[in-house]
Amino acid sequence: MHRVFGLTLYFPYKNAAGAEKLIQQQYNVERMAGNIYATINPNTVDFNGQKLSLLNSKDEANREYQLDKAKTAEGKLISRAASKNGLYEIPVVNVFNEQGDVMKAPATDDKVLYALAATDNTTKGKDGKPIGRKVYSRYEIEVNAKTATALTNADFELVGKGATAGDGSVYNYLFSEEAASAGDLGGTLQLKPVFEEHKAKGAQKVYRKYLICTDASKPSGTTSAAERNAAVNAMNGNEGFKEVLAEGTDRFNEIGVAISAQYNGWIFTYDYYIWNYNGSIYKNTYKVIYTKPMIETQSITMTHTPASNQLQVVTESNPKFSELLCMAAENKKWVDNVKTVSVGAVTGESGVRVSGNEFSAITFTDAKDQNVQNVALTGNAATGVALAAANVKKLSLTYNPAAIALGKVYTVPVKFYNAQGNMVNTVNILFTMNRPEKYDGFIQRIAAAFDGDLTIAWADYDANHPGYAFYNMSGSYNNVGKDLNTPVLTGAESKILFKDMTVYNQANKNEAYKPVLTTNWQYANPFEFNEKIAVPIAAIDRSSKVAGAEDYEYNLEAGVKYFGLGNLYAATENFRLKWYSPIYHAPFQLTKDLVIDYPGVMDMTNASIKSTDPSKSGENLISYLANRDYRIAKVEIKPIMNGSIFADSNTGLFTKYEVSADGTKISFETTEKAALQGTPTVNFHLVVTDVFGCVKTHTIPVKVIPNSSNAPKK
Repeated sequence: MHRVFGLTLYFPYKNAAGAEKLIQQQYNVERMAGNIYATINPNTVDFNGQKLSLLNSKDEANREYQLDKAKTAEGKLISRAASKNGLYEIPVVNVFNEQGDVMKAPATDDKVLYALAATDNTTKGKDGKPIGRKVYSRYEIEVNAKTATALTNADFELVGKGATAGDGSVYNYLFSEEAASAGDLGGTLQLKPVFEEHKAKGAQKVYRKYLICTDASKPSGTTSAAERNAAVNAMNGNEGFKEVLAEGTDRFNEIGVAISAQYNGWIFTYDYYIWNYNGSIYKNTYKVIYTKPMIETQSITMTHTPASNQLQVVTESNPKFSELLCMAAENKKWVDNVKTVSVGAVTGESGVRVSGNEFSAITFTDAKDQNVQNVALTGNAATGVALAAANVKKLSLTYNPAAIALGKVYTVPVKFYNAQGNMVNTVNILFTMNRPEKYDGFIQRIAAAFDGDLTIAWADYDANHPGYAFYNMSGSYNNVGKDLNTPVLTGAESKILFKDMTVYNQANKNEAYKPVLTTNWQYANPFEFNEKIAVPIAAIDRSSKVAGAEDYEYNLEAGVKYFGLGNLYAATENFRLKWYSPIYHAPFQLTKDLVIDYPGVMDMTNASIKSTDPSKSGENLISYLANRDYRIAKVEIKPIMNGSIFADSNTGLFTKYEVSADGTKISFETTEKAALQGTPTVNFHLVVTDVFGCVKTHTIPVKVIPNSSNAPKK
């Protein structure tokens, strides 16, 4: 509430279209006064749309305040839902300004208390008319007008809802559409302070608002007076412009703008006025631009296979950059308007922004492939780089193959802008990196090493790492450990990579077989290696150690890891690996019959044994005695027993069968105890234990020949 003194006031100014005025000595009171919240009992009654009265103890209605229709209260702090406890919101309206006698002061110190009264018009008397019985609340409602506050320039503003805010030098707000679609430009202007109906407590209020477009100019070049007037009139043709806006009306808070696309990028100047309840008037001025791309957004597809681990430049696309609208049919518009270029935000296949070092540059060149502008990217983005558009004919993209996910589509938006920062057009680069395949054919199985998809790992041994066996995959595949690059790329080797994707844990009952790398003898996840793999000795010939068990098999894959980049690896081969002990599986035979006199002595040496190493190509003999093979832990000679007695009684002819202390030979000795009958052959067991805990028993037959001194008598 405020009383206006002085001369007649015009809003926004005298002779303005739709101007309103206040008269000297006139009081001005806000119409919407707030809400009363009340519970209606019983709560089963639906009171929505009903009207209550505001009455004093004499049953007299308040002259200035009236109640609007009740409605269910929503979003209030109540213990039960509003529809269950009967809580209603009742708007209070001040009708002082509607009474005509506005020279009289409104009530500001009324001590009278009022009650809410509901009239029963459903119960009828004997005459058939409603008896009008009333139900009252307590008399505890006080209504008084308060002196109005006044806003100044800093307290109100015009806001472009959803627009980009500027610093005011060129524009305050920029409405920018992403697509170069047909139809009008537009946006929503919010006139703050925003009026919320009946929300009077603590709110900043103004009596009236007024918005008018006063100027318009082209984004570039000279704007004639006729062009300016046409643009201003077109803008003021929107509903809500050049109208005095009263509280509670549709456009008091927001005004929608629609303007022909011919004004794309024009700068419109607005004057926004407020009229305070005390009669004071303030104005703020704003510049607003409505824009959308001048040329339709288009996309080009770039697909590239890297040739090294260094930055790669892609020049080919589908369609070609030179075939796009901005370079062909719309090239003049593009050249005339484009002043700067920006890049970003780059998104991955899922639409999530990627801002690493995937892309390092966009390069524009002329028809002779001479550099026009190299746009360096930081975090895959660049902003406001000057571009001489008239010279541009081609576009290329530089990417980092180490940072790109294989086979995924990246969207690189290249956006072109005019001098005012309005978008001219966007070219989206849809980029995909393919995996090289030129060396995949070098993954070649050694046919003799495979039975179907199964290959045998012939266990090797390193005394510095007891408890493990290792194997070089060159025993199963060609080209293992070689750099396949031709020519050689220093520091960027392309090699065959093997991987074990098995999950080793207690649940899978396979932790005892977890492989390790021979570089550090540790397990790594993912488990991958180029040449050697090591496993616990529990995996070596498991069936020979655990009764009824099967040999453990490893499931592996192989592929080429190009240029040392893990993201350029893909498995092209799957196989199984089973571990054998070469000593356990080595063929074993005697080179000659072993014969001993009775009585007599005989030594068995390496010369008596032929055993070829199955882990090596060609005929490589295994030494069991002198210079014993490093994979053999122990060699023993034992008689064949049947319980606690010899299985062959002739074994008793031997008084000695042992491996010499230096391990170079096995010594046998017979001693005459009785006359020898015939020429018996006595079998012994040669027991060989390797470093992997595998035990192999070979039968050694020794023939006993009687000499002349103990020959049977005729």
